[in-house]
Amino acid sequence: MSYKKKAVIEVENQGDEGYAHYFYIDYEPYTSVDAVANQTYFHVQ
Repeated sequence: MSYKKKAVIEVENQGDEGYAHYFYIDYEPYTSVDAVANQTYFHVQ
């Protein structure tokens, strides 16, 4: 799944005890895809 249009990050605690974690995700909005047309992007399956 490529993340050019949106992204979903899911964290699952599979342990028996509670777990708290802090995430900070930095991003930059662009008015046009032309600004990043030749750059790579995050991609996972």
